[in-house]
Amino acid sequence: MFPYITIGDVKLPIFSFGLSISAIIFLFLCVKSTKERGLGEEVGGEIATIILFVIVFFSKLPLGIIYGWKVQDFFRFWETGHTLFGGLLLGVFATLIYSLIRKISFIELLSALSYPSFFALASYRVFVCFLSGCCYGFPSQKFGITFHPESYAGRTLGGAVKLFPSQLVEAVLFTAFGFVIYTKRKKETPEKLIQIYLLLLTIQRIVAELIRRDIKETFFRFEWFGISFWAVLSIALFVATSLFFNILKPYFEELKKITKCLLILIPITAFSTSGIISCSQNNKKNENNSETIETLRTSYTYTFSTIFVSYIFFKIQQLIKYCVFKDENTQKIKINCTLDLRTISVSRGPTKGECDFSSDRDKAIFKNCEIEIRGEGENQAFWAKIYGDIETVGFNAFFESITFDVFSSTSSFRIEINNTQSKIFQIEGETIRYFEIKGEGKIGEDKIYAERIIAKDEGSGNISIMPQGDFEISGCKNLKLNMYSKEYISFDRSGCPISGQVKVGGNEIIFSAQSDCPQEKKTCPFIVF
Repeated sequence: MFPYITIGDVKLPIFSFGLSISAIIFLFLCVKSTKERGLGEEVGGEIATIILFVIVFFSKLPLGIIYGWKVQDFFRFWETGHTLFGGLLLGVFATLIYSLIRKISFIELLSALSYPSFFALASYRVFVCFLSGCCYGFPSQKFGITFHPESYAGRTLGGAVKLFPSQLVEAVLFTAFGFVIYTKRKKETPEKLIQIYLLLLTIQRIVAELIRRDIKETFFRFEWFGISFWAVLSIALFVATSLFFNILKPYFEELKKITKCLLILIPITAFSTSGIISCSQNNKKNENNSETIETLRTSYTYTFSTIFVSYIFFKIQQLIKYCVFKDENTQKIKINCTLDLRTISVSRGPTKGECDFSSDRDKAIFKNCEIEIRGEGENQAFWAKIYGDIETVGFNAFFESITFDVFSSTSSFRIEINNTQSKIFQIEGETIRYFEIKGEGKIGEDKIYAERIIAKDEGSGNISIMPQGDFEISGCKNLKLNMYSKEYISFDRSGCPISGQVKVGGNEIIFSAQSDCPQEKKTCPFIVF
């Protein structure tokens, strides 16, 4: 409507004003969304800034290529347009690169950006497109409005033509779709959210094709209606993504495993003249890999215990006012709940205790906790006590100092978890949770430092780990190893690795059920409870 803001003799393009509003909305919601998913506020701020930069400066490229713009046209932001799908694809590419650099889940981060992008697009359609007069609709004397003569619509069609305000309809759609994603963000997996996002984006594009008259990049046109390249692209993206997540993903994972095996098998076969070489054997096998196994055993115990305690406090935070009650006089909380103990075979257990409690926005601060947990299954009795201090923000926990005593029919032990960060960075379906853990602990008299562990929790004690970085063990043995794994390592009940692989000091060790496991008495702890 008003493509410029006039201050005296100076005309400022409304584009800059509208883009600033949309950028602020996107930045704020990205920070909120990534924090809520346990990825951290800084991740939201960084990725939002990167995407905004990419969109402002590079989403014009498709239009420039199609229409043969001159170089200077790319910098006239208020006169030459941007493309939604150009921005979308470039934003996805930037997110992929960022997630690889930061070593966080690309799918989790992409799903966290879904509803912020819809709300930002809604504001963009109002404060940029509508006010600048681009993305205009069909001529309509009854429902149309007259755009400013200097707006894009005015310069293209003349100022006297009344045009349907398609920008406002698209803004309403983007807002409604943003609320749909927002309400489903905790109920659906990241993969499902991405599919829903692309489906809604396809619906929006089809509606836009029906009501807009500025779209010129059409495959075919019949009178006033045409199908554009962007509509075909949106449908193709939705179909391809749905096929991958629902049908092809399991085969893709198998293909990756087979490819890795072939990459191992082919060079060995080329240089070997005898023997039968299996993919499950070690590529470069240590003469003595017991040190690696001992480090993995201790890392597993530290991970298993950290995940268990994290769940307890995540649930306590969620159940405040239900079975966790604040005492306003003493600033303590009283806990009297029956919790789902998903990491062990005991399904549910009465949980009682108290903590000094305070909160700051989304952060919950637990001090001087004393919590007792009991449980009993068909073949297992379980009792545990948790003491100490911990903070949680969503699915992100920071252990200042926690002591965890366990007494069960299978094991009894004490572990201290100190200066440890534990966060859920991805949820898959109803049962699978992915954790990132780093910090230090003490299991009995044995100490461990772990730079980074990625863990996959499938429930009922089925946990596997991917060590990544430097690990130090002292007590049972004095070990210092740099371990890096791209596959999850799982263990049998005796603590022998039975699947996965790890790279240690340039040597790659591949584990299978047939792998050799040292038969001598293992000195470092491996605890399942």
